[in-house]
Amino acid sequence: MIYVRNFTDIDDKIIKRANEEGVDYKTIAERYIGEFNTDMGRLGLEKPTIEPKATDHIAEMIRLISTLIEKGYAYQAEGNVFFSVENLGAMENFRREN
Repeated sequence: MIYVRNFTDIDDKIIKRANEEGVDYKTIAERYIGEFNTDMGRLGLEKPTIEPKATDHIAEMIRLISTLIEKGYAYQAEGNVFFSVENLGAMENFRREN
């Protein structure tokens, strides 16, 4: 079995904290990832096989989001992308296609 646990290593909160501390966002992300892993270890939880970070997969996320928009499963509004609730049932077909 492959156990995957991903990390969102960049977002508005991480960027804000990095700016407040005058450090790179990676410094903040690595700190929190390290603290999280320490906590999980103290709880005796198994380490994942793979721990991908969001920043390592930006291109793939952009392609996926673009495809969702093109197929009508998502839409852009005010600089954000949202799932189209009208097409939630049709998402089953998208999952099978991709």
